[in-house]
Amino acid sequence: MPKSVIVNLLHLFAIACLLIVCSGCPRNADNTVTVVLQGESMLTQQVAQHVAPSLLDDANWSHLTWSQWGWGNVKLTIAPVTDPESMRDRIGFGDVTKIEGRTVYVKVSPIRGTLAVIYARTIKVISDLFAR
Repeated sequence: MPKSVIVNLLHLFAIACLLIVCSGCPRNADNTVTVVLQGESMLTQQVAQHVAPSLLDDANWSHLTWSQWGWGNVKLTIAPVTDPESMRDRIGFGDVTKIEGRTVYVKVSPIRGTLAVIYARTIKVISDLFAR
């Protein structure tokens, strides 16, 4: 069997294992937090894509999804989070404007948001280089 076929089969197997493991991730209304990012459209997308994973407690057992609506609004869903107030200390890319129940509203700072994206992307590139 060609090497590329074996590699592709291993990738499919890894994805299947990940789906099986993540289906058991502890998510419910009591431990899920919604973070609403508001700001310049492209920057909020980049923060959601590159910086939001740093908000997770444990990447192996955490859940993160994001969706965009309107101009510059991105909704993140993060689990498990026991205390929504704890998100205030983790958010360095903007200002928490309010917390209502399990929803945290954040105004993304143009400067801090951009620096956070640059930092996250730089760390990713460096870790990818050392993974080789």
